Amino acid sequence: MMKPQLAAIVCSLVFISAKCHKDKDMAIDPCKDKTAFKADFTIEEKIGDTSFVSNSVLAPGYVFFKAKGTYDSIRWLIGGPQNTSTNRNHVLYFQQAEGNLEVSMIGYRKPNTTCFPNEKAIDTVKKTINIVKRDQHAAIVGRFVGYTTNSPTDTFSVLVNADNSAGIWQYYVKNLPKNCPGYTQVSDGYPRNIGLSIIGGYAAFGLSNTASTVCASINGYGYLKNNDTLIINYSAIPMSSEPPYSYGERGNFTFIGVRKP
Repeated sequence: MMKPQLAAIVCSLVFISAKCHKDKDMAIDPCKDKTAFKADFTIEEKIGDTSFVSNSVLAPGYVFFKAKGTYDSIRWLIGGPQNTSTNRNHVLYFQQAEGNLEVSMIGYRKPNTTCFPNEKAIDTVKKTINIVKRDQHAAIVGRFVGYTTNSPTDTFSVLVNADNSAGIWQYYVKNLPKNCPGYTQVSDGYPRNIGLSIIGGYAAFGLSNTASTVCASINGYGYLKNNDTLIINYSAIPMSSEPPYSYGERGNFTFIGVRKP
């Protein structure tokens, strides 16, 4: 039979050994959550006071080039050596359509050879941006049939129009909110109901206190998903379908519509 003192010593040794193994298992991995160096960036078209990722943008207009990840330094080459920058986020204003331009971002970072023995200090990533003219061929233009998420069984059409009667292409949204006829614009000697004015981009648009004589103000943003689904997040005051018009309380809505002929 084991003596009490010896049993206590054995138990202590077992406890210490188990604790050591546990501490070893719980040791912090210096490479946990670390990632190998890989350069990347996004191209975003400025829409109002925000921007949306898009590889096609309208001119004239602003474009943001934003680095993703951590770097010691960065160099941009946009459309050739004439447009260079060392800023993490770079912005350019394109006055006119220029077609496809190659965008290169060269990222520099001290290699983490402890976690990634073959990691390099320089990585280059290239993408293409298409600068197109502002006209009726913008991707947002079209008819979209869908619903608001708070009333999914009530389907209706939202129409995004392009108009150049003022000598410059402008964009309008019609039937948003539902039953809002927009407003009548008189030009070229005849009236047209073309909708509420929007801040148009190639694949996104903004609404900033947009209103007409029969529609309350509407604020928000719309953008295309997979080029055929229009999502509009907006706040508005719903209105009745015919005069005399009556209004409800301002609320937040999300319209989801699919492109139709």
